[in-house]
Order: sequence, then C-alpha cells, then structure tokens
Amino acid sequence: MRTILLPGHGTKPGDMLSVSYEQWQTETNFHIELFSHEVKNLYVGGFSTGANLTTIASFFRDDITGLIHFSPAFKSRFFVSRLAPYIDTLVPWPNVEEEDNPSRYNSTAMPGFAAYQESVNQLQALFNRDDGPNSLNIPVLMTVAEKDSVVDTEKVAEQFRDNFTHPHKCLLWQGKQSQMSCPIALLFKQCSCLTRISALPLI
Repeated sequence: MRTILLPGHGTKPGDMLSVSYEQWQTETNFHIELFSHEVKNLYVGGFSTGANLTTIASFFRDDITGLIHFSPAFKSRFFVSRLAPYIDTLVPWPNVEEEDNPSRYNSTAMPGFAAYQESVNQLQALFNRDDGPNSLNIPVLMTVAEKDSVVDTEKVAEQFRDNFTHPHKCLLWQGKQSQMSCPIALLFKQCSCLTRISALPLI
C-alpha cells in the first residue's frame, strides 16, 4: 500500500498558496506509475479530491485493477466554487482562522480551492466528452455520505451509475431512506449496485 500527501497538505496553510491542479495530477500520476511496478494487482483510490485525481489518471491507463473512493468530490454543491480558478489571485484567503485542528487546515487558501475545481472541470470533461471514452470499465467501490456539506452527492450517484460500467461495482450510500430526495430514490430503483447504510453516523 502507498499513500501520498499532495503538495500543500500537511505542512502549513500558506503552502496552499502555490499549489495547482497540474501539480497535484502530476504527483498522483507519478506515484501510480511508480507503485505499478511493485504490485501484481493495482488498486487506486482517494478521498475527496484524491478520488478525482485517481479517476482522471485511470482514463489514461490500462493496468488498474480497481478503484476505491471515499467521498469522491466529482462536483461541489456550491456554484461559487466554479469561480475559484478565476479569483484565486484576487482573493487568496477567503477566510483565516486559528489553526487548532491537527488533521486539517481551518483556513482556506483560494489556490487550493481552485486546484480542486480544476480537477472537477477535467473530470467532468472526460465524463462528458464525445471524442473518446467517457466511462471506465473498472471495478469500483465508492462510499458517499448523503449529508456531505460540500459534495453534490446526487451527481456522484448519477455518474457512478452512468460513467462506471463494470458489473462489479458498488456504491455505499450513507443516509436514511426517509430523507432521500426523489432523484436518489429513483437511482436506487434503477441500480441494484447502490447500497444504503443507515446504521453508521452521518458525517
């Protein structure tokens, strides 16, 4: 197993001011290639933006055995996130807070937000293109929290259904059936590979 810390992560919030999507994708691609020479079966995955980066990488490789994604951030709930690549130099710090969380930054650097949005743009371009494959025929396991405060989980579920075509796939949907929106309830009827988990606490 190999995990990576993307540039700008795990050091100090200010390091996020110099990151870019291209930097993150290059780092991801490099480590996938490096690790591919060490294992017989290559499984890749990621959390949030990491899921975007590894999915994008999978479009350009033929040796990936399967994908494992946690809270894939294929699309943000917030329209303003689409503006991030255009205003990252104008508003470098949308909010600055005291840093008291050892697991994540409390402050938000706009270039990091912009790098995330660029990963969304690239992935959506692949999912919607007409000049080449727009789906992945690779086994995939995804876990999604219905009440995710950032990710458009309905969009994730739709693209799980439409853009991941391998018969061995499963989406674990963490939420209550009574709170499902109509589109999600319909997706569960259409796709037997969606599994609802209501016993776990929502995040």
